[in-house]
Amino acid sequence: MDREHLLTAMAGSLRYGYRSNQSDQDLFILTRNRTENVVDTEDRIDRFFVSVNDFKRAFKTPLILGNITGECGGDERLCQFLRDNRRAITYAAPGETADFGLDYIAVGERYGYKSPIKAGLRTAYILSHMAEEREDPFLLSDEEKAVLIRARTGDVPPEERADIYRRTICPANLDKLRRMPENTKVRDELFALLDEICKEETS
Repeated sequence: MDREHLLTAMAGSLRYGYRSNQSDQDLFILTRNRTENVVDTEDRIDRFFVSVNDFKRAFKTPLILGNITGECGGDERLCQFLRDNRRAITYAAPGETADFGLDYIAVGERYGYKSPIKAGLRTAYILSHMAEEREDPFLLSDEEKAVLIRARTGDVPPEERADIYRRTICPANLDKLRRMPENTKVRDELFALLDEICKEETS
């Protein structure tokens, strides 16, 4: 493993189980210092490099939580910590996760591009699963996957999206998420482990 890279995990449709032969593979790569998106058109792999500092700022967002709670490789101590604490990490700050998710969905709808709209729909599904306190809220049903596959080509019209949002990010679900307790302990332990690993790499 590259010494700069601390963790590699599946992202996007690869993580959520609806990748087709026509879609690229998305990889999330946690690094000590590098933040950059790199697209390999030949191998059709999109690599999302995120530095530790940027990761800490983005922690608790649905996108990051999904990336770090799936299968991963890299520093074994880090991977083991993530495996052992998947649920605690997922529900570290449900209220903040919900608020970020709402903003993320709104931005995608505002600009109307297919990729952000698809990501917004996926976020809405995740938040609704979190409101139900599922063990793994990032697991999608076949029906949800089918919607996201159609969203790739813009085939989910505004009225259908509005109906999905009414069912997933309804006031009742958002209220549940905002009332859930935070788990700052697991966040602090994760950040401390990352600091320890980075310090060892530079010593």
